Amino acid sequence: MKEFTTLDAQREACEAYVLSHRHEGWTVLSDRYDDNGFSGGDTERPGLSRLLADIAAGKVDLVVIYKIDRLTRSLFDFSKLAELFDKAGVSFVSVTQSFNTADSMGRLMLNVLLSFAQFEREITAERIRDKLAASAAKGMWTGGFVPFGYRTEARKLIVVPEEAEVVRYLFARFLEIRDIVPLANECKRLGVMKRNRTLGSDNPQPDRPFTHSDLRVLLTQPIYVGFIRHNGTFYPGRHKAIIDRKTFDEAQAIKKRLEERFRKNHPPLPPILLKGLIQAPNGVPMTTAPQRFRPREGGFYCFSETSGGERRLSEVQVNKAVVGAVVRFLTAVQKSKGGSENPELIERLAYAQGGRTAAAREAIEQLIEWIRISPTAMTIQIRAEGTCGLLDKDTELNLAVRLKGNRGFSTLLVETGPRAPDQAIIRLLGTAHGWMQDLATGRVKSMEAIATREGLSLQHVSNVIEVGFLAPDLKQALVEGRQPVGLTVTSLQKACPLPLSWKAQRRLLGFDRPKRTDVSLL
Repeated sequence: MKEFTTLDAQREACEAYVLSHRHEGWTVLSDRYDDNGFSGGDTERPGLSRLLADIAAGKVDLVVIYKIDRLTRSLFDFSKLAELFDKAGVSFVSVTQSFNTADSMGRLMLNVLLSFAQFEREITAERIRDKLAASAAKGMWTGGFVPFGYRTEARKLIVVPEEAEVVRYLFARFLEIRDIVPLANECKRLGVMKRNRTLGSDNPQPDRPFTHSDLRVLLTQPIYVGFIRHNGTFYPGRHKAIIDRKTFDEAQAIKKRLEERFRKNHPPLPPILLKGLIQAPNGVPMTTAPQRFRPREGGFYCFSETSGGERRLSEVQVNKAVVGAVVRFLTAVQKSKGGSENPELIERLAYAQGGRTAAAREAIEQLIEWIRISPTAMTIQIRAEGTCGLLDKDTELNLAVRLKGNRGFSTLLVETGPRAPDQAIIRLLGTAHGWMQDLATGRVKSMEAIATREGLSLQHVSNVIEVGFLAPDLKQALVEGRQPVGLTVTSLQKACPLPLSWKAQRRLLGFDRPKRTDVSLL
């Protein structure tokens, strides 16, 4: 039987509160947004992220919480969450704390409660830090994963003779080989095993050979020479050392030379151009992920969807789209004003187009406040102060886009202006109407006859004829080249069979999105 926790008790209280307001139309969502094991002092919590995503999707009208500190204990974080709630038209209620945010007194009481919650969190954290620092200064073990070679007994480190011999062997071989990777290969070949460090698991994993990452940590552990490390400071420990100080110092000198050689051969990666600026549809900053085999060629911007799963957008592609849109817009504004060119702005735009460099990152931070990408639109907030006087106010640049691909890796397609009609689509429409005319006049008796005559499959013929049932305004748009970005013959045929409703057709094919770039001043 599953254990009844405080989270279950809090949810029961919230459900009872909602039930008492059912006459107002309140209902409880089946989804749970619990964050068991996560601190309220941090907003990077999976349950809260799902809640914000559902709020952005319009699934939530009211958030009921047990106490205000269950949402967040940070006054700064709460102000950001309250802003997101206000934009989405979502209210929130605390079951155990009575306040109404509709008036000034209620907002004052809310700020007081949050201030005390944040104060309590900070005081608790300070006490824990002070206790750990005092324990380390006395040479006591402060907890965590027990290092290989030791075990704990009454919160003290005790040497394990068998593992201590392995530690001495690894240090001795490292002084001989003078490299970590060959030593890791030797451990794998000889079966030198590392103890599994699984905590609180009913099914502990078996021991495994030392990897180069394990050895890099082990060879720098001052605990093996009798010291406790805390916040970069070393204190004499109360436990017994496994190796002598001379061996340890020699190992550190070798490791330092290896690190210097690695840094020389592997310079740091250039900064990610839009990291921290680019946001998902719900306003949450996108995360980044490098390419596995070519990290210097650009990675991915990632965000979670409300329906589950993750989308990945090519960093190179998004950078090009964003920078290109800003440069085109500012260049057009400069030409429309007819003034002289600003050398500083021209230089800044040139830096922004310079790719993944520190200078390009600095130029982008001066020009752009944030970027938000959704499946149908991309919004870029341009800083007025970064345009060298070209703009008087911060400007919101809106672009019609399309994310091609439903799961995993997606392609960002940007609408940049009028396009020439797609001749392949026009030919497809002509073929569809021709075959429909053949069926209507009786020149052919069935679609099977058309498939036999044309040497095509029956499914292909059926999909082509389906295109002939598009709404008249959609056909006109296709002939004039006003189709949504990314709509091709292939994607049009994949959409078949088409819905009978013309409104549903427009939504399915993307004709209900904005068709042009528009700019609004804040």
